[in-house]
Amino acid sequence: MSLDLNKAIKKIEEITQGHLKEFEDRVARIHLGVEHMERSTGEEIVGKLRSVGNRPFLWAGATEGLGQVYEPDPVPQAFSVASTDGSHIDVDRHLPIPCALINIGGCVIRYNLRTKSKFFSEPEVYHGEGLYLKGDTNAVDEVYIEGSTLSMLRTVGEIEALSNILTEDQDSSPILGLMDGSLILWQVSGPGVQQVVKKRVIDQTFIPAMDRLESLSKTKALAIASYISMPRSTDVVNTLRLYLCQSADEKCSGLCSIRKSISSPCNLVNNILDRDIFGTLLKEGQRSAIFSSTSVIMEDYGNHRIFFFYVNNGWEIGRVEVPKWIAHNPDLLSLTHTLILDQCRKGIGYPVAVSEAHEQAVLTGSDRRTFQDILLAQVDNALFSNNKSQKDRSKRLPWL
Repeated sequence: MSLDLNKAIKKIEEITQGHLKEFEDRVARIHLGVEHMERSTGEEIVGKLRSVGNRPFLWAGATEGLGQVYEPDPVPQAFSVASTDGSHIDVDRHLPIPCALINIGGCVIRYNLRTKSKFFSEPEVYHGEGLYLKGDTNAVDEVYIEGSTLSMLRTVGEIEALSNILTEDQDSSPILGLMDGSLILWQVSGPGVQQVVKKRVIDQTFIPAMDRLESLSKTKALAIASYISMPRSTDVVNTLRLYLCQSADEKCSGLCSIRKSISSPCNLVNNILDRDIFGTLLKEGQRSAIFSSTSVIMEDYGNHRIFFFYVNNGWEIGRVEVPKWIAHNPDLLSLTHTLILDQCRKGIGYPVAVSEAHEQAVLTGSDRRTFQDILLAQVDNALFSNNKSQKDRSKRLPWL
C-alpha cells in the first residue's frame, strides 16, 4: 500500500501547529528571562552562587550582573591573528605497519604590517614505540595511541603549535591566537581515561603552553582564545535558573534535570540555550559579561581555568573561551573581543584565520588514500606479504 498523503499532511499540520505554540511560548520566556538578567546585580549573583550546593546541572560562575553588556573597542591600526587546526589518520589494523598521522595546519595573517602572512602544515607520523604513551616510573603504565587518545593528542598539538607560533612572533603589534572549538578538554574527563593520558595532555602540554603565553603577554599585547560557532551550552541559563530558584539543593535534585525543571519560577528557562538568551540581549558587536566554567575539569587547570563570554557578530551568537589570565586583564579581554568580532565580520560570520587554518590542516579522502598507498609502496612485499589483511586487499581490487 502506498503512502496516504492526505493523512500524512494532516499529521504534519498538527505537529506544525503544536510547534508554533511552543515557539511562541519559548520566545515569551526568553524575553522574560532577559528581563531578569538585566535586573540582576553582581552582589546578588555572587551571594546566590556562594550558597549553591549539589545540583543536577552545570552552571557558570559570575561576579557581575548576568545582563551586563560591553561594546567593542576600535580595531587596532596594525595587528596579527594566528590560528591552528588539526586532522588525523587513525591506526588501520588492515595495513602491514601500524601507524597514525596527525596533521597540524595553521596561519599567521598580518593586517597593515610589512611582515608577510604565512601558512603552513606539519604532519607527524606515530609508529612503533611512538604509538605508546608511557608513564615516567612504571614501564607497564602505557596507552596505545589510537581513537580518542589520538584525538586528544591532536587537540593539544593544535594548542602547542599555536603557543609556539605566538612565542616566536617577533612583531611588536597586537596579536591574537585563535582556535576552533573549546579550550575545555572534555575528553580528558571521560570514563576510562588513564592517568598517563591526562598527564601528557594537561600537565606536559596544555599547562606549559599556557605558561609561556601568559609570561609573554606581560611584555606585549598578546591574547589567546577559542571560538565556538552555534554553541549549545546552557551554563549561563542554568546560572539564571539558580538566580530564580527558591528550592533547597535536595529538592532541586528531585525537580530538575540537565534541561529543565518542573518547579516555578526556575522552569522559566526550560529548554532554552545560552545563545537564545544572548540573541535577544546583545546587539550586533556587543559581548556579554565574563563567566567562568565550574566543571570539575578546571581543578587540573591551575591558573589557566577557562572563562568565556558570548558575542553577537552580526550573523550568529558565538561563544568565546579564554584562560583566566586573559579574563582578568581588561585590556587583553577587550582586545580579544575586538579582534574576534573583526575576524567574524571579515569572514561573514566566522573567523577568517580559523577557516584558513582548517584549509591547511584538512586531510581529504585522496590524502588518506595516498598516505596508505605510499606506506604500502615502501613495504617490501616479500617480507610483509602475509601481514596485509585480505579485507584490505579486496577493497583495492576492482570486481566489476
